[in-house]
Amino acid sequence: MGSENLPQKEYIPIRIIWYQTWWVRFIAICYVVFLLALVLTHHIQMFPLSMFGELSLSLGQSPLYLLAIGLGGIVCLSMLIRTRYLIIDRSKALIYYQRSILGYSVYYFVEVLSVQLELDMSKALDRLKIEKLYRVYLKLPKEQLLLVREAWGEEIAFSLAEKLKKTFAVEIENLQRVGRKRGQDIHLGRYTLEKELSHGGMGKVFLGKEKASGHSVAIKVLPSSLAANQDYVENFFREAEILKRLSHPSIVGIKDVGQDGDVYFYAMEFIEGKALDDLVKDKVLSIEQSARFVLQVALALDYIHGHNIIHRDIKPSNIMSRKEGGVAVIDFGIAYDFSFLLEDSRLYGYYIEVSHYKGTLPYMSPEQLSSQSEIDHRTDIYSLGVTFYELLVGKRPFRGGSQSLMRSILGWYPPEPSKINPQVPPQLDAIIMRAMEKDKSSRYQSGASMANDIHRWLHNLPVQSSRPNKIKRMWRRFRGFFWWLC
Repeated sequence: MGSENLPQKEYIPIRIIWYQTWWVRFIAICYVVFLLALVLTHHIQMFPLSMFGELSLSLGQSPLYLLAIGLGGIVCLSMLIRTRYLIIDRSKALIYYQRSILGYSVYYFVEVLSVQLELDMSKALDRLKIEKLYRVYLKLPKEQLLLVREAWGEEIAFSLAEKLKKTFAVEIENLQRVGRKRGQDIHLGRYTLEKELSHGGMGKVFLGKEKASGHSVAIKVLPSSLAANQDYVENFFREAEILKRLSHPSIVGIKDVGQDGDVYFYAMEFIEGKALDDLVKDKVLSIEQSARFVLQVALALDYIHGHNIIHRDIKPSNIMSRKEGGVAVIDFGIAYDFSFLLEDSRLYGYYIEVSHYKGTLPYMSPEQLSSQSEIDHRTDIYSLGVTFYELLVGKRPFRGGSQSLMRSILGWYPPEPSKINPQVPPQLDAIIMRAMEKDKSSRYQSGASMANDIHRWLHNLPVQSSRPNKIKRMWRRFRGFFWWLC
């Protein structure tokens, strides 16, 4: 079917990556190296008596020399970076597939059956620190796959797959995994890895399945870049030990701790839901739902603090919403266990040194940024207040660069949430501003007391906290302004 016979419709060209087999690429690369050797030996007079030198001198006297270089370069480039194009029909699950053969364009009228995603996990065991490679294919009849794009991020790959799904009105197939050989699964202990869920400075989390039961689990793995350091290994297993001691409906549960060769991991319950930061971006949280979520987290913090543990990294991305309702606190990577102070007083000085400046800057308490004040469980209360603020307003109370953020956290008070979102009631203003007090003795002294105030608001009862009066608000503004000047 020639191009002149194509139906007159709106088509969308999509670039298709042309896959070359390894031996074709090898021949092309060798040819390029050979041509470069000819050029160097002729023009720079390197090794004039060598075989390459004599050959380049003989070719240099012939006009075929330049012609060979030009044609060879064109052939190599076409072999290495050749592309194909598809013309997509928006109205049906059809494509017009164009392939150029000796200058003649041939079009193929092909039906798209589905969109297929493929995840390259070939280096999951020995190079977990490297981002995973995703491939997006169009699946055609007779098991043909046309590669649309390669992406190094899951978000980009799934976004493209969703667009193709809408264009062709087809389904997205289950994610296919590529191991050391195509289709080979990656195993860690008694679990099989499927895809990466998230990653942070202290590890990566994968979706996995238990081989015996088939149950889905979340598997946190210590990256190979950190596994060589014994201190990081000890901290990793300390995190697992902390989770073992905690059993609460609003805290992620741990199932197993293990080691597979030089890979350290532990398995947790898999929470089917979104992190609160994603819900903030989607703007789907109501004020009441946000309050109920924060109430559950406050009760979970009260439970955590009762076990002599501080989380130190409370933020929306570390709070998962459950599909069945409720939330769960996750990521205890920098949590601190006060029990070590009771067992060995020598660690107390070490604790004071490493606890400051640990956390996520926009959610850190003033005492986390200042070595003049000791850190205790009330730092989590402050971070939860910042989180509550963001859930209601849609943005953080303090923004800007690192230096600006630090100065704001230490000396400036943000506007009350109701100043930005008029739908926020004054009672929640009072709860949030008290949780975010600069002086930790003025905050809620426990997660339970903060949860109690939220509970009272949810049941139309007066809360125990009150908004600061005009004099106190003026004093805060003056104090913040003076802090910025100094």
